Amino acid sequence: MKPDENIPQLKKLMKIIPVEKVTNVCCNYYGKREEELLKKGSGKMERQTVIYVSKTMSNTNNRDIGDILE
Repeated sequence: MKPDENIPQLKKLMKIIPVEKVTNVCCNYYGKREEELLKKGSGKMERQTVIYVSKTMSNTNNRDIGDILE
């Protein structure tokens, strides 16, 4: 069970981190350029990580994340 399902105010208390900052941190962590990290293709665990962390930390929906990462 996710904590935000029980306490809706928890999302308001979390610090919102922009998608661009998440992308930069993941680039540094994986040692890849942004173009390599966000390239579409099967088995791209790094790209999936950026999308997942962006969704949870930036409180942004999937469509907006997809627009930013395109």
